[in-house]
Amino acid sequence: MASVITVDFEKWKAQQAVAGKPVVLDEFVFAYVPDLDPALAINRDEKLPAESYIVHRQAVNKTGLASENAVAYSVTLGTETGHFDFNWIGLINKASGIIGMITHAPTQKKIKTANKLTGQSQTRTPMQRQIDAAYPELSAGLHLPKFARIEAHPENTVSGDISDPFQPRYAVDVQLLADDGQDAAVPVYHAVPLPLPMAGSESGMFQYPPVGTVVEIAFEAGRPDKPFIRQTLSQGNTLPDIKPGEQLQQQRAEVSQRVTQEGHWIRQTDQTINESSMHREVRADTETRTIVARETTIQATDKTTVLGTSTLLAGAVQQIADGDYSIATSSNFVASVGKEANVEVGQKLIEKIGLLKQSIAGARQEIVAPVVWVGSQQINVMQLMLETLEMVKELSELAAAHTHHNTGTPENASAIRNTAYKSDELKQKYSPVIG
Repeated sequence: MASVITVDFEKWKAQQAVAGKPVVLDEFVFAYVPDLDPALAINRDEKLPAESYIVHRQAVNKTGLASENAVAYSVTLGTETGHFDFNWIGLINKASGIIGMITHAPTQKKIKTANKLTGQSQTRTPMQRQIDAAYPELSAGLHLPKFARIEAHPENTVSGDISDPFQPRYAVDVQLLADDGQDAAVPVYHAVPLPLPMAGSESGMFQYPPVGTVVEIAFEAGRPDKPFIRQTLSQGNTLPDIKPGEQLQQQRAEVSQRVTQEGHWIRQTDQTINESSMHREVRADTETRTIVARETTIQATDKTTVLGTSTLLAGAVQQIADGDYSIATSSNFVASVGKEANVEVGQKLIEKIGLLKQSIAGARQEIVAPVVWVGSQQINVMQLMLETLEMVKELSELAAAHTHHNTGTPENASAIRNTAYKSDELKQKYSPVIG
């Protein structure tokens, strides 16, 4: 921004002094001059812009003595004035058209009250304009928060990327908004840094706001070339269910993490939750889970300690072990089978019972084996069958050969001996299965 006192004014002021007439500057002229660069020096011989560029004229509201050599003039552009843009301001003597002071400023927008929207008022004096020349961020409003709209996400960040002022990387392109919410007359700002809570080296809370999100933008040290985003706003977005006292982190309605007013945590997603840790501890008084299907892979040891009662209810249970399978209880063991029980053992099945074993069958009980042993470790009761057959054989032989003092051998001695032969046949038949 630049301001000058014109050569015409100095000449006119001298003429008025010689004639003993007052020097009066009584009107402000506002104009919009295309391609006007406020950073360039102003020609002190500059005249009023063409009438087509002049957007507003207004009488001086107040005049005051700022010092022995300075007079302050001010004008208030009320809320009824507008709409127009201006970047050229002149203070003139309305009667003669003499320009006393000229200011070139960045383009500013003046809005009047319309469509239930209240316009802004502006009051500026030549002294203020001189201050603005020294502190351009004041006239441009760069010391105040401004709104902007996210236009694009220029790039994704990858692990190890360095964020610096030249290339912040975690940034977005934004369009600055004017006070009325419309696009400001400035180009899109590219790669404006996003806010980063809990920032650190490869750490922090990251999220690219969607395109169209309204954000608050500020300027470092009031410099227009150093914008940054302070925070995102909810303007123009639909809102989720949220109550005072709750906390909510939500990507969309189906993906969220909520803390309720009572302090409950609610996490949900219609996609996948992946968790990875070196060590994990979970403590709870009670736990309830409802899962459609579950698959668990334990690469080392799985140990479960239940101090109370462990209950497993299932439509079917299959347990398979590549190694040993052990079941132990210090009290009773009860197994109840509604239909059939099949136990298949590849080698030995050994049962050791301290006192009594009862096996009760309602219809029939079968023991099938190539060799059967029933009895103690020393005596096989099944051997009694063979010994009985041996005794039957001996009795048959004795009966066939015995005589009386008044008779000879029995007339059916051969039949009795045949019984002994049958005993041998029975012994040969059953001895292979008796251990």
